[in-house]
Amino acid sequence: MKLGVLLYCGAMLTPCGARQIRTPDLEAQPAAMRKLTFLVGKWEGEARLLRGPGEPILMTQSEEVQYKLDDLIMVI
Repeated sequence: MKLGVLLYCGAMLTPCGARQIRTPDLEAQPAAMRKLTFLVGKWEGEARLLRGPGEPILMTQSEEVQYKLDDLIMVI
């Protein structure tokens, strides 16, 4: 019984040890993010807010989109 449990545990741990650790490609990530450059800037436009039955509330909404962390993330 103990041998069976030991073999089972050994078999379950083997695939975990065989995994390779992936390191991020820090040159490919900013290149991929540059595809979203058209979003960067200040945006403003009309918006409609529906709050239950009745007429929608019309308002002006604005957003600012910018890169952060050496172009690795985009904040909206």
